[in-house]
Amino acid sequence: MIFSQLGYFGLLILSVTFFFLVPKTWRLAVLTASGISFYVYFAGINLVIIAAELMLIWFLTRRYSHFRLNLAVIFAIMVLAYFKYWTRISPLAISFFTFEFIHFIVERRKKTIRSFSLSQLSAFIFFFPTLVAGPIKRFPDFNRQIKRAKLLPDHVFIGAVRIILGLFKKLVLADTFAVISGNTLLSASAIRDTTPLLAWVSLISYSFRIYLDFSGYSDIAIGSARLFGIIIPENFILPYLRTNIASFWKHWHRTLYSWIVDYLFIPLGGSRRGPLIAARNTLIAMSLSGLWHGAAGHFLVWGFYHGVLLAGYRIYKSTFPSSYIPAPISVIITFVFVSLGWLLFIAPVKIAALAAAKLVGINL
Repeated sequence: MIFSQLGYFGLLILSVTFFFLVPKTWRLAVLTASGISFYVYFAGINLVIIAAELMLIWFLTRRYSHFRLNLAVIFAIMVLAYFKYWTRISPLAISFFTFEFIHFIVERRKKTIRSFSLSQLSAFIFFFPTLVAGPIKRFPDFNRQIKRAKLLPDHVFIGAVRIILGLFKKLVLADTFAVISGNTLLSASAIRDTTPLLAWVSLISYSFRIYLDFSGYSDIAIGSARLFGIIIPENFILPYLRTNIASFWKHWHRTLYSWIVDYLFIPLGGSRRGPLIAARNTLIAMSLSGLWHGAAGHFLVWGFYHGVLLAGYRIYKSTFPSSYIPAPISVIITFVFVSLGWLLFIAPVKIAALAAAKLVGINL
C-alpha cells in the first residue's frame, strides 16, 4: 500500500511545508513538483507517458475548438485503451488520470472552464494525494481553493484524524477481513471443498474488506488534501447501510458514480425519453464502468450486473411508486445483492457461478 509507506508521508510533510512557505504564486509549481516526485518514486519512467499526455491535452484544449476538444477526448481514451486493454501494462493511476482529463476536456467544451494555464492543469492532474485511487476531483473547485488555502488548526486536526482513520481501516480492519475471506472463492477446488456457511463468511468478509480498503485509501487522500487546506469530495458514506441499489451507488465511490452520470449516462440521453431508454442507458454506462475496472470479461459482467440492478430498481419504483419494505430488510437485501456482485468482481464468470451455487448449497 503506497499510502502506508514512509516515503509518502515524508513527501506529504515536505510538500505541505513548502506549499505554505512559498509565495502564493508558486503554489501551483509546488503541487506539480511534488506530484511528479511522487510519480517518479512509485512509477519511475512511466512519468514520461503521463507527462506527454498532459502536454498534448493542454495543447489541444488551450484554444476553444470543437474539433480539437473532441480530438483530445479521443486521444485520452486511446491512451487508456492502449495501455490498459491492449498491452495490459498500465502506468500507475492511468484510469484516474483519464477520468480527470475527460472531465477537464468536456467541461472546457461546455465552457464551464473558460481560461486556464498549463501550471493550473498540471497541479490539478499531478495532485498526488488523489493520484492512486481518487477521489476524482473537479477542476473548477480544486483550482479555486489553491490560492485561498490556509494552514488552519482545524485543517491539520481533521486531516490527521482522517489519515489515521484511513490507515486503521486499511492496515487493521481490511487486512483482518482479508485473512478471514482468504482464497475460498477464487478457485473451483477451494469452492468445492468448502461449505455454504464458510462460503457466505468468506463473501461477507470480502465485502467488508473491499469497502474498508478502498474507503481507507480515500480517507488518507482526503486527509492529506486537507493538510494543504484543500477539501476534496467524500467518496464513501456508509454505503452498506443503504436501502436500495441506487442509494448504494450514490454513497459508494461517489465521485466515480457522479462521473458516470455526468459523462456517460447523461450524454447517452439520461432518463429524458422514458424508463426503457433510461434502463438501456444505465446498462451501457455501468457496463463501461465495469470495463474501466479491468480488461477481463468478468469486470464487464460485473458492471452489467449492477446496470441490471439499477435499471430494475428504476422500473420497479416507477411501476410500484407506493411500495414499502421495512428499512432493515431493505438494507439486508441490498447488501446481499451487492455482495453477490463481488463474486463477479474478483473471479472469472465460471468461478463466480460455482461460488454462487455453493452459497445456496449446490455443487456444480
